[in-house]
Amino acid sequence: MKLVVLMSAIAVFLLFAAALSGVGAAMDRRERRLASIAGEKSDFGDEELGRSFSDRVLRPVYERFASVVRRTAGNGQNGRRASKSEQKLEKTLRSAGIGMSAQEFTFVKTGATFVLLGVCFLAMRFLPLELFPKLMLLSVVLAICIIAPKYWLASRVKTRKEAIIRDLPDVMDLLVVSVEAGLGLDAAITRLYEKDKGVVMQELMGTVRDVQMGLPRRVSMREMADRCGVKELTSFVTALIQAEQLGVSIKSVLISQADRLRTQRLQRVREKAQKAPVKMLLPMVGLIFPVLFIILLGPAVMNLVEVFSNGGLF
Repeated sequence: MKLVVLMSAIAVFLLFAAALSGVGAAMDRRERRLASIAGEKSDFGDEELGRSFSDRVLRPVYERFASVVRRTAGNGQNGRRASKSEQKLEKTLRSAGIGMSAQEFTFVKTGATFVLLGVCFLAMRFLPLELFPKLMLLSVVLAICIIAPKYWLASRVKTRKEAIIRDLPDVMDLLVVSVEAGLGLDAAITRLYEKDKGVVMQELMGTVRDVQMGLPRRVSMREMADRCGVKELTSFVTALIQAEQLGVSIKSVLISQADRLRTQRLQRVREKAQKAPVKMLLPMVGLIFPVLFIILLGPAVMNLVEVFSNGGLF
């Protein structure tokens, strides 16, 4: 009897499942269609929210602030010839990869100086400090305002040059492979820039954009070499300009430059390896040897002190 009831329940379940399968399939198709439409609307409506926080908030704020700085710093500067210090600062900013003029950088530095001095005076006013600590705090803030921008610029220039020297051999090898594959120099640079947006590729892509805007290639290349101030990159630019003037194949120039850069990188690595023992000598003498002296001579010194103290000398 139980078996009959169980088989009847199973049969009824299968009948209901067969009857509702078509309805369920239609509902599933409708749900998938609605979900796809909702997803498309969500993607279209949330396209702005799908971007990163820096792209949505920080970058517009920075661009707005930069435009205000340019308008403010540029007032009264039209028609005036830049001084030698401004030209030197402009060149340093270009070498550091900072897209600001000398007037804009000076304006930002002056504004930051006033802000720091205001914070310093507020601290001197409300903190319970004596006269000497207040003067020391003011001196430190003034030193930071004077020294920090120069040190930061010098550090940016040094870091950028080191990055160019480090990445240039690899970029040259990739250019050689791309040119051997049949691409032109500009097309190879554009293709590599899509994959790698390092310092070297940014500079090379900048020259490509200048050429596309009508600037002669040799002028754009020389401006890049002058802006970066790296000897290896300057040699590469000189070789390219000479090859263009003499009609030499770009492929052979790139191959020779890649070999030269790889050799120079190997020489730099060997030079650093030879300097390593000399650099290790100072911490060894200053940190390791005193500990060894304490371990080796400490017991002997204690014995001598004990012997002489028993003899009445101490």
